[in-house]
Amino acid sequence: MRTQHGRLTLISSAAVLAASIVGAPRAQAQASDELNIYTGVPVRQAGIKLSTWGSGEATQDTDHVFIGSTSIKIATHGAYQGARLELANPVDLKPALADKYAYLQFVVTLPNKNTQPTFGYPGFPGFGRGMGKFFGGQGRGAGGYPGGIGGPGGFNPSTQETGMTTPKPLSQLRVVLVTTDGKQIEFYLPIDSAASGRGDWSYLAIPVSAIPGLDKTNGEVKELRIFGDSAAVLYLGEVRVVRDETPIRVDDLPEYTVAKMDVVTFTASAEAGTTPLKYEWNFDAAHPGVDAEGKTVKHQYRKGQQDYKVTLTVSDVYGIKKPVTRTTTVHVTL
Repeated sequence: MRTQHGRLTLISSAAVLAASIVGAPRAQAQASDELNIYTGVPVRQAGIKLSTWGSGEATQDTDHVFIGSTSIKIATHGAYQGARLELANPVDLKPALADKYAYLQFVVTLPNKNTQPTFGYPGFPGFGRGMGKFFGGQGRGAGGYPGGIGGPGGFNPSTQETGMTTPKPLSQLRVVLVTTDGKQIEFYLPIDSAASGRGDWSYLAIPVSAIPGLDKTNGEVKELRIFGDSAAVLYLGEVRVVRDETPIRVDDLPEYTVAKMDVVTFTASAEAGTTPLKYEWNFDAAHPGVDAEGKTVKHQYRKGQQDYKVTLTVSDVYGIKKPVTRTTTVHVTL
């Protein structure tokens, strides 16, 4: 594995992917361990046309850069409002389907993880660009975000009290791939399964072989559509296919000594290259099963003067890499 300027490049002796680089003629295909789709160069140079879907936004940005000189700023207002990246030279993902370690990877950052509040009338869509369909329709909130639909925090015309509603935090990206044979396939990338990169950048990835329906198309992608499940602004620093055989590595867990009814916080630390991971906890080996999921979880032990064996299992979300377990002991006093 070689790291260059915070960019993950994985070299393997296994068969490499044959890929055409976007922006170059297809006849100039070369053997490579990666297939570049967007690498931070100006979009015109990359052969990418930016456009929007619904009330989303897509613009080139130079303030947040992962690699190269630019990123793509995406404003998404929901699962059907976001950005379109139209490729002048379609990319062929078909060769990567046979390689279980080939991942389609998106490098993103959400500098402001707290979503912006929006204004709204109780029982009515919110104000926004163009006002939307104010009565009985879907309006947009301040700044183009979804309007508040009734409930707490709206503006009450009878009392003229104002408030704010806050959309839920972004939890996943919805990606739609459009192929040259007219097919559309979609998949979701959970934010909490992202691998950490340089600074605030994160790797969101899916095995190419796990993209649902890709094998039913010709594999030539001419357009990517990117959405979120809530109102948010994110920056796309890079899109490419990488080959990643990095095994799952999990740090050991410390032992704990706590009093009965104390809240114990367990935190896992693991990595597996670009692979999205799942964290499952069992708080008492005497009662098998999954008690909680997540990198950080909390638990209370109600009985004192006992020792409890805690087990953490870290696994590949897509089941490709071998899972790893770690155990520790919690000593509970009176």
